[in-house]
Amino acid sequence: MMRNKILVGNFGERSNGESGVAAFPLDESKNDWNWPVETDDLQHAERAVLMRLISYTLTQLSNEEVLPDHDGTALLMNISSHGLLLLMEEAPEIPQVMKVRVPTPSDLAEIPTLAEVRWVRKMPFAMPQSLYLVGLKFVL
Repeated sequence: MMRNKILVGNFGERSNGESGVAAFPLDESKNDWNWPVETDDLQHAERAVLMRLISYTLTQLSNEEVLPDHDGTALLMNISSHGLLLLMEEAPEIPQVMKVRVPTPSDLAEIPTLAEVRWVRKMPFAMPQSLYLVGLKFVL
């Protein structure tokens, strides 16, 4: 049986000025996609896909010292009554609490909410900047 090769690559500009994707075979020995999934207390069925940019505020702690708050933007992937999934350019600490501004149907309003970082997974892509999937649980 012949197996298709998975290609990964980066978008960029070639030496002749044209743009395109430089693709190369994925090194499966470095595949970091083997993430454990625990479904004992998770409510996967109630998650709703909602892809929008949201803003957040991290309060960073460093050896008992509180550093200035850090504001950022992440891509909301899905949401439920218990939490949400974000795609972020930075990896927050576990179990850090952060303020997220949950979008409403109107672009004019956002709901500020506290959420606890439950897990972080680095995306195994060959990119100049790392991306992280971050699971958050609402703090009630």
